[in-house]
Amino acid sequence: MVNADQYIELYNEKLNNEKVANPVYLSRVDTTANTNWFDEVFKSGIIHATDFSVQGKWKPLGYFLSVGYLDDGGTLNAGKGVNSGNNFRKFTARANLSYKISNSITIGNNFTWSKINTNNANNPLLTAYSAPPVYAPFNPTTNDYTFFSLVSLANPRATLDLFRSKNDENRFLENIWGEVKFLKDFTFKISYSIDNRNVSRYNYTAISSYLPTPNRATLEDWDEDYKNYVWDNTLSWKKVLPNIILKFLQVIPDLKAITTEFGERPGM
Repeated sequence: MVNADQYIELYNEKLNNEKVANPVYLSRVDTTANTNWFDEVFKSGIIHATDFSVQGKWKPLGYFLSVGYLDDGGTLNAGKGVNSGNNFRKFTARANLSYKISNSITIGNNFTWSKINTNNANNPLLTAYSAPPVYAPFNPTTNDYTFFSLVSLANPRATLDLFRSKNDENRFLENIWGEVKFLKDFTFKISYSIDNRNVSRYNYTAISSYLPTPNRATLEDWDEDYKNYVWDNTLSWKKVLPNIILKFLQVIPDLKAITTEFGERPGM
């Protein structure tokens, strides 16, 4: 990237090389801006992660419990318009339980719940790389975003500020299983899994009033429900011989998926 003085020099040199009739040269008299567009729309990202877990046994009961939190602050310097950046937050709780009824029979339940909040944005990386530094992000005369008359590029600050998208997801997974060992070397396991996921989304684009032809504001909002069911029956055989282990596994799965959508999707 170049600064404003370097851009003016290169721009005027381009006019001379192209032998433009009646060229309009740039000078420092015309603009006092010297914008570093990367500094304008990006920031340092901070990630915070916390996890806590406990594992053990109490008589025939085995357990594993954990909770976790992840906060990714994102790298987009938003907050000057409708946009909230590109941050990501996730909370997870997990519990795995097993109970040994006898030497040959064990049952268990594995449970996971997660909640995810995601803010999305129009990433202005490419326009920030090419945007002329001779323009300020905001026009002091109109108090609106600056329109670029020299090039056909959107204002990177406006690209970031005038769009907002958010996803809220709740996910619940549960697996119930039972295991029976028989005839010394055989194990039969039955497992039933449920995966329920709900996602709420919306996209909002504000009016780009700084453009010669402003766009219309748009709002898209919809919910999605996903349900997956898996039933597994597994028969395994394991034989330990001197210096060798023989194994055989047979799985018979049954899968069912259901998807439900509500609201207005893009393009509808």
